[in-house]
Amino acid sequence: MLSDEVRDRIREAILSGAVQPGEQLSEAKLMRQFGVSRTTLRRALSDLTTNGLVEARANRSPRVAAVHDADAPHALFTLGVLMSGVVRFAVPTLGRVDHARQLDGISRTIDAIETADLGYLARDTIDGYHRWADSCPNPFLAELLHQRVDVLGNALVSSESTVRQDTVLASLNLLRLAVHDHDAPAAARAIDAMHRPDRLVPNRHLRNLRAADAARWSPASPSHS
Repeated sequence: MLSDEVRDRIREAILSGAVQPGEQLSEAKLMRQFGVSRTTLRRALSDLTTNGLVEARANRSPRVAAVHDADAPHALFTLGVLMSGVVRFAVPTLGRVDHARQLDGISRTIDAIETADLGYLARDTIDGYHRWADSCPNPFLAELLHQRVDVLGNALVSSESTVRQDTVLASLNLLRLAVHDHDAPAAARAIDAMHRPDRLVPNRHLRNLRAADAARWSPASPSHS
C-alpha cells in the first residue's frame, strides 16, 4: 500500500534523527516530496501517531513527538523489560531459519560496533527489536514490543547518550552464545545487562550523525497516489 511506503520513509527519517523531535510536519511539503494525495499522507501520519512518533494537534500541523534527554534512561529500562520477556519466550522456540537470522543479526551488530559503523547502528538498533518481536511466540508481548519500540527507540536515538560500548559488546557476545545454545535465562540476563540505565554515557558522535542524515534526507517520490 502506498501509504505504508510513505509511513516507512517518514519513520526512517524520524528514527535516524533526520527529522528532529518537535519539528512541524508540513502536509503540503510532504505531499510534494512524495507525490501523494492528502488522504494517502494522512493515513501514513495516522499510523505514526498511533505508534507515538508523531503528535496530532487540533487545527495545527502534526509534529514529530518531542523527547528529552531525561527520557533516555526510562526508555532504555522499558525496552529491556520488554525484550527480556520476548527472548525468554523466543529463544527456546526458534526454528532453524529464525535461529540463524537472530545469530546473524547479533553478529552484524557486533561487527558494526567494532568498526564504528554508526550509520548501520542507527538503522539496526530499532529494527533489531522488531526482529525479535517477530520471533516471539507470545502474541501479546510481541505486539506490545512492536507498538512501543519505535517511540522508545526514538527517545534513545534522539538522546546524546548511549550505553557504554564495552557493556554492549560483552552483553551481545553473551546473547549470541545464549541464543546459539537455546538458553533463554542466559539470553534474558544479557538483555538486562545492556539495558541498565546506569551504563549510559555521553556520545558526541550522535549529533554529527543526525546532522548528516538530515542533510541527506530527500524522500523518493512514488510515481502515483
